[in-house]
Amino acid sequence: MLPIAFGVLLIATPFQHAPVRLAPRPCDVGAAKDIGAVQHVLSKRLVDIFRRARGGGWQQDPTLERLVAPDAAFDLGAGDVGRPMGGGTTGARNISIAMPASSFRYTSWMSIPMPADACAEQQVTVDFFDPATGDVARVEGIFRGGILLSAKGWMQAEVSGKL
Repeated sequence: MLPIAFGVLLIATPFQHAPVRLAPRPCDVGAAKDIGAVQHVLSKRLVDIFRRARGGGWQQDPTLERLVAPDAAFDLGAGDVGRPMGGGTTGARNISIAMPASSFRYTSWMSIPMPADACAEQQVTVDFFDPATGDVARVEGIFRGGILLSAKGWMQAEVSGKL
Protein backbone atom coordinates (compact mmCIF):
# COMPACT_ATOMS: atom_id res chain seq x y z
CA MET A 1 0.00 0.00 0.00
CA LEU A 2 1.30 3.46 -0.89
CA PRO A 3 1.13 6.31 1.62
CA ILE A 4 -1.17 9.13 0.62
CA ALA A 5 -0.40 12.68 1.70
CA PHE A 6 -3.09 15.26 2.21
CA GLY A 7 -2.48 18.96 2.13
CA VAL A 8 -3.78 22.29 1.08
CA LEU A 9 -2.18 24.37 -1.60
CA LEU A 10 -2.74 28.08 -1.20
CA ILE A 11 -2.13 30.23 -4.22
CA ALA A 12 -1.74 33.90 -3.54
CA THR A 13 -2.74 36.48 -6.07
CA PRO A 14 -2.16 40.20 -5.82
CA PHE A 15 -5.88 40.71 -5.13
CA GLN A 16 -6.35 37.99 -2.53
CA HIS A 17 -7.38 39.33 0.88
CA ALA A 18 -6.75 42.91 -0.15
CA PRO A 19 -8.85 45.17 2.07
CA VAL A 20 -11.14 47.54 0.28
CA ARG A 21 -9.84 51.09 0.50
CA LEU A 22 -12.29 53.85 -0.11
CA ALA A 23 -11.57 57.52 -0.43
CA PRO A 24 -12.03 59.20 2.95
CA ARG A 25 -15.43 60.75 3.37
CA PRO A 26 -15.70 64.21 4.86
CA CYS A 27 -17.07 64.30 8.38
CA ASP A 28 -20.48 65.98 8.23
CA VAL A 29 -21.18 66.08 11.97
CA GLY A 30 -18.27 68.30 13.00
CA ALA A 31 -20.58 71.19 13.94
CA ALA A 32 -21.56 69.29 17.11
CA LYS A 33 -18.92 70.46 19.60
CA ASP A 34 -20.07 69.19 23.01
CA ILE A 35 -20.89 65.66 24.17
CA GLY A 36 -24.64 66.33 24.44
CA ALA A 37 -24.88 67.61 20.87
CA VAL A 38 -22.67 64.79 19.57
CA GLN A 39 -24.78 62.12 21.28
CA HIS A 40 -28.00 63.72 20.02
CA VAL A 41 -26.83 64.03 16.40
CA LEU A 42 -25.45 60.49 16.23
CA SER A 43 -28.44 58.92 18.03
CA LYS A 44 -30.77 60.60 15.52
CA ARG A 45 -28.49 59.33 12.75
CA LEU A 46 -28.77 55.72 13.99
CA VAL A 47 -32.57 56.05 13.99
CA ASP A 48 -32.49 57.53 10.48
CA ILE A 49 -30.28 54.68 9.23
CA PHE A 50 -32.68 52.03 10.51
CA ARG A 51 -35.72 53.94 9.24
CA ARG A 52 -34.16 54.15 5.75
CA ALA A 53 -33.01 50.52 5.85
CA ARG A 54 -36.56 49.38 6.67
CA GLY A 55 -38.12 51.38 3.88
CA GLY A 56 -38.84 50.51 0.31
CA GLY A 57 -36.06 51.41 -2.08
CA TRP A 58 -33.37 50.98 0.59
CA GLN A 59 -31.01 49.40 -1.97
CA GLN A 60 -31.04 52.60 -4.04
CA ASP A 61 -30.88 55.04 -1.13
CA PRO A 62 -27.70 57.11 -1.58
CA THR A 63 -28.01 58.60 1.92
CA LEU A 64 -28.16 55.15 3.51
CA GLU A 65 -25.12 54.10 1.50
CA ARG A 66 -23.26 57.25 2.58
CA LEU A 67 -24.05 56.81 6.30
CA VAL A 68 -23.17 53.10 6.63
CA ALA A 69 -19.63 51.82 6.13
CA PRO A 70 -19.51 49.04 3.52
CA ASP A 71 -17.97 46.69 6.09
CA ALA A 72 -20.16 47.79 9.04
CA ALA A 73 -21.06 44.80 11.23
CA PHE A 74 -24.57 44.25 12.63
CA ASP A 75 -25.64 41.84 15.35
CA LEU A 76 -28.89 41.35 17.28
CA GLY A 77 -28.97 38.90 20.17
CA ALA A 78 -31.84 37.44 22.15
CA GLY A 79 -31.79 35.22 25.21
CA ASP A 80 -28.35 33.63 25.23
CA VAL A 81 -27.84 33.63 21.46
CA GLY A 82 -26.15 36.37 19.44
CA ARG A 83 -27.22 36.59 15.81
CA PRO A 84 -25.02 38.16 13.16
CA MET A 85 -27.18 40.23 10.82
CA GLY A 86 -24.64 40.79 8.06
CA GLY A 87 -22.69 43.81 6.95
CA GLY A 88 -23.06 47.12 5.17
CA THR A 89 -26.49 48.35 4.16
CA THR A 90 -27.78 44.76 3.94
CA GLY A 91 -26.87 44.24 7.60
CA ALA A 92 -28.64 47.49 8.48
CA ARG A 93 -31.72 46.24 6.62
CA ASN A 94 -31.61 42.85 8.37
CA ILE A 95 -31.33 44.23 11.91
CA SER A 96 -33.96 46.91 11.30
CA ILE A 97 -36.47 44.28 10.19
CA ALA A 98 -35.52 41.80 12.94
CA MET A 99 -36.30 44.39 15.63
CA PRO A 100 -40.03 44.37 16.41
CA ALA A 101 -40.02 48.11 16.98
CA SER A 102 -42.36 50.93 16.17
CA SER A 103 -40.72 53.56 18.39
CA PHE A 104 -37.33 54.65 19.66
CA ARG A 105 -35.83 56.48 22.61
CA TYR A 106 -32.45 57.61 23.77
CA THR A 107 -31.22 59.69 26.64
CA SER A 108 -29.43 62.98 26.21
CA TRP A 109 -26.86 64.69 28.36
CA MET A 110 -28.10 67.28 30.85
CA SER A 111 -24.78 68.42 32.25
CA ILE A 112 -22.26 71.17 31.74
CA PRO A 113 -21.30 71.04 28.06
CA MET A 114 -18.09 69.04 27.77
CA PRO A 115 -16.11 69.40 24.54
CA ALA A 116 -16.25 66.37 22.23
CA ASP A 117 -14.94 65.59 18.76
CA ALA A 118 -17.95 64.41 16.77
CA CYS A 119 -15.66 63.15 14.01
CA ALA A 120 -13.69 60.85 16.34
CA GLU A 121 -15.00 57.40 17.21
CA GLN A 122 -18.18 57.79 19.24
CA GLN A 123 -20.67 55.32 20.70
CA VAL A 124 -24.40 55.91 21.15
CA THR A 125 -27.15 53.73 22.61
CA VAL A 126 -30.71 53.80 21.29
CA ASP A 127 -33.67 51.68 22.39
CA PHE A 128 -35.96 50.52 19.58
CA PHE A 129 -39.19 49.22 21.08
CA ASP A 130 -42.81 48.25 20.62
CA PRO A 131 -44.95 49.81 23.37
CA ALA A 132 -47.74 47.26 22.79
CA THR A 133 -45.59 44.19 23.46
CA GLY A 134 -42.80 45.57 25.66
CA ASP A 135 -40.15 44.21 23.27
CA VAL A 136 -37.01 46.35 23.34
CA ALA A 137 -33.83 46.16 21.29
CA ARG A 138 -31.09 48.18 22.98
CA VAL A 139 -28.62 48.96 20.19
CA GLU A 140 -25.13 50.37 20.57
CA GLY A 141 -23.89 52.10 17.45
CA ILE A 142 -20.25 52.98 16.82
CA PHE A 143 -19.57 55.94 14.52
CA ARG A 144 -16.40 57.49 13.16
CA GLY A 145 -16.55 60.62 11.04
CA GLY A 146 -20.34 60.40 11.23
CA ILE A 147 -20.29 57.00 9.47
CA LEU A 148 -21.79 53.94 11.19
CA LEU A 149 -19.10 51.27 11.71
CA SER A 150 -21.15 48.76 13.71
CA ALA A 151 -24.43 48.29 15.53
CA LYS A 152 -24.94 45.56 18.09
CA GLY A 153 -28.19 45.06 19.93
CA TRP A 154 -29.87 42.76 22.40
CA MET A 155 -33.59 42.00 22.58
CA GLN A 156 -35.15 42.43 26.01
CA ALA A 157 -38.58 42.62 27.56
CA GLU A 158 -39.45 45.90 29.22
CA VAL A 159 -41.36 45.97 32.47
CA SER A 160 -42.68 49.24 33.85
CA GLY A 161 -45.23 50.44 36.36
CA LYS A 162 -46.19 53.21 38.74
CA LEU A 163 -44.26 54.04 41.90
